[in-house]
Amino acid sequence: VLVNNAGTDRFAFFVNTDEALWDFVLAVNLRGTIAVTHAVLDGMQRRGRGAIINVASEAGRVGSQGSAVYSAAKGGVIAFTRAIARESSRFGVRINAVAPGPIDTPLLNKRPVVPDAEARARMMKAEDIAQCVLFCAQLPHRVVVEELLVRPR
Repeated sequence: VLVNNAGTDRFAFFVNTDEALWDFVLAVNLRGTIAVTHAVLDGMQRRGRGAIINVASEAGRVGSQGSAVYSAAKGGVIAFTRAIARESSRFGVRINAVAPGPIDTPLLNKRPVVPDAEARARMMKAEDIAQCVLFCAQLPHRVVVEELLVRPR
């Protein structure tokens, strides 16, 4: 089982960004997922089994103000997941994307408007997403959840 969970952002309106920010955010969020998947996928295919769970983001589906490049990167993770899933299912390798909404992590402290305690209390926690990833990893091999959208109540 491979879980691609690396993610970061540098919050800024797109017009206030530069290529260094683009390169950093894309490298961590998209290129890292591609590189690690490339390193393990051939072995999984040769063994005829395996599971890859890519942690994307709701921002990759709908966009997020102040996170245009992050949104693009996570949208890329979703598209990459779907493409590789189609290529790999015939080899017995299951590939899923988990796309959570806002999660209460220290990264939120870097947002232009930091959520207050009340807003954070309503957000999901990292352990909530870990349970979703575990769910995907433990599914019977004949079952695949292509994309799991996870939001707070």
